Amino acid sequence: MKIVLFTLLRAVKFDSAVPIDDIEAGFFIVTFPRLKEEKKKGAQLPVLISSL
Repeated sequence: MKIVLFTLLRAVKFDSAVPIDDIEAGFFIVTFPRLKEEKKKGAQLPVLISSL
């Protein structure tokens, strides 16, 4: 299982789908990412995934 995960992670590139300034830290029991404009929707971290 680890080898599959390792291979997949090396084959893709992760980029933020929104500007970094639009993301803030939310606090509850743990810290989580959320969008500033959509606080009521809960934890969100939009990511673009593309192959290398």
